[in-house]
Amino acid sequence: MIKTSIKKFKNMNYLFLFLMLGIYAGLHFLLYLATVTLFSISTLKFKLIILGIYGLLALSFFGTMILSHYSDNPLTRVLYLISALWIGMLIFLVITFTLAWIIGIFIKNPANLKLILGIGALVVSGILLIIGYYQATRPAITLLDIGIANLPTSWSNKKIVQLSDLHLGRIHGKDFLNEVITRVNKLQPDIVFITGDLFDGLGDHVENFIADFYKLQAPLGIYFVTGNHESYLGVDKVLTLLEKTPIVVLNNELKEVDGLQIIGLSFVDFAGEQDKNILTTLPGFDGEKANILLYHEPIALGRGKNMNGNGHSELYFGPKTDFTVQENNGIDLQLSGHTHAGQFFPFTLLTKMIYKNYHAGLHQIGNFQLYVSGGTGTWGPPLRLGTRGEIVLIELHQK
Repeated sequence: MIKTSIKKFKNMNYLFLFLMLGIYAGLHFLLYLATVTLFSISTLKFKLIILGIYGLLALSFFGTMILSHYSDNPLTRVLYLISALWIGMLIFLVITFTLAWIIGIFIKNPANLKLILGIGALVVSGILLIIGYYQATRPAITLLDIGIANLPTSWSNKKIVQLSDLHLGRIHGKDFLNEVITRVNKLQPDIVFITGDLFDGLGDHVENFIADFYKLQAPLGIYFVTGNHESYLGVDKVLTLLEKTPIVVLNNELKEVDGLQIIGLSFVDFAGEQDKNILTTLPGFDGEKANILLYHEPIALGRGKNMNGNGHSELYFGPKTDFTVQENNGIDLQLSGHTHAGQFFPFTLLTKMIYKNYHAGLHQIGNFQLYVSGGTGTWGPPLRLGTRGEIVLIELHQK
């Protein structure tokens, strides 16, 4: 079942892929136009040099991705990091240069002032890049106090840590993981939940993280559900790897720990058509008992024929967020991630629009509660502006 779902998930919409590549190329060309205008570059020679530089920068991410795949070492990782940061810098430059360009239109004698505006835009973009990288690599601690009906007495005041979207790999490596583990251990959680995208999906040496996972301390266990990036890396590879660690994988399974039901659903099983309510098929599931659902994306379950066989498009651009199945089946709390809260502008607006305000934070829907983590790590550019990576600490009490 899981392999069939993975194949469906990997059958991506190529039109969408080409569209994204077209936008990516278009942003570089727009940046080129803004550059030659603001810096008053008129000679063909220098125009071609600038166009060539931006062309190389556009190809750098794909080139370093291939290079680090064949030779994974500190140098190729640094090059990959720089090329990933360039994508963020591209966004900042397009925004600031465009604003400077617009201002320059209304200036009658623009030559010198346009140059100042161009330099200013470059400096502002650099400052944003530094701030964004700092915030992306230093996740904050988010404190939550959550009540659950029928919570067993033994779970009262117990502490849960949720980690999500660490994206371990070429950018977020062993140093990042060990820093996160050190901070989690200081919180002294009773249990740890990892809600998908533990690995980035590009790294070929994820086995290097095995020893580090043994440093994570949680007396009631460490539980994990897959995210979409586990399917990119290879779910079988991830599951085999995690068998060598203290992490317990919940692959459409339920574990009862001291009277609390912990339900883990694999992300890829919902990437294709899904007609049934999987909660009702889980052995031992009882909606009257206190429970916590771990599922990577903040979306409805049992979406069925609404997907029309196009799981990729719906998952990313038309997710159903009515949560009827969760609420009607007595789910008390769902912990999710996936959205990264957009990471930085303008993607913060995009995720908010797509997930109808369920892109981050705690939400109450009847008796059902949903917490969407903004993610511990990052994907793509390691940048955050207007958001912060987070380690979520939840203290439970009787509702």
